[in-house]
Amino acid sequence: MKIGIIGGGIAGFSCARKLKEKISNCQITVIDKRREPFKKYLLSRWLINKAKDSDFFINWQSINSGVEFISRRVEKINLDKRSVYLKEGGVQVFDKIVLATGLEAERLDFKGARKKGVYYLANYLAVRELKEAIRRAKHILVYTSSMFGLELVSFLARLEGKIINLVYNQTLSFIYDKEGLSLREYLSLKNIGLYAHTKIEEVLGEGRIKAARLSSNKILASDILLIDSFLKPSLIEIAPFSSAEKEGGLKDILPGYREVFFVCGDVNNVKERGINFFFLNRLRAQRDASELAGALCRQGKET
Repeated sequence: MKIGIIGGGIAGFSCARKLKEKISNCQITVIDKRREPFKKYLLSRWLINKAKDSDFFINWQSINSGVEFISRRVEKINLDKRSVYLKEGGVQVFDKIVLATGLEAERLDFKGARKKGVYYLANYLAVRELKEAIRRAKHILVYTSSMFGLELVSFLARLEGKIINLVYNQTLSFIYDKEGLSLREYLSLKNIGLYAHTKIEEVLGEGRIKAARLSSNKILASDILLIDSFLKPSLIEIAPFSSAEKEGGLKDILPGYREVFFVCGDVNNVKERGINFFFLNRLRAQRDASELAGALCRQGKET
């Protein structure tokens, strides 16, 4: 059985590992646009050297032989032909196709959003470059919409010589630590500037960010801008279905391809906009992977 897994993150890795445990003679090809897939739930720790490379990056070599990893972007999937088309050419044909592309960040609409030094945390591929940018930056601006960005700020606060500001377009009054210290009080103790109930209107600078203007007209010096926006499923063109059909839920609209097409992890959580608790997503992905491997194992025995 030849199985193609689109997405090399924690869901794809868990799926491949479970499949090899249950169907040892299957051939697995994993395709991911990143050269070094990583565990998002460890990103904040890794960026400040509190997690080792060996723990942060996904080690495909740890799975038994029979797994091939390809670092390429996928352009589309054709279920009738059981084919995966790669950008810049190339086609891979499989008996089974698993979509495990996870989540991606929604793009924010503000002037200068594409300047150098602006990073979307959930989308960024070259994390080593991001880590170096944080190391070199003096002024760091973080825009967050979830606990993921708040966690990142709490870790960045441990770095010396950094001036950190947090923009948060919601209330922080409900967040307390185990000793009853509010997040607002914690940020104040760490000398982190907090700008709640506001958003970024414009990034300033010639080609590269130098500052950011908020909706309150406050201007903050910024060497880099780290964005934790709402997340959405990272979908790929799937023939013969339209994008509108995909947005309704992958598992529900593909009944005719249940022998061919499978979904693992957060990519199927279309209605749960803003899922940013990556440590919980990891558990969900592992559960999906185990169930999927069991289903494919049963299919193999029936054929």
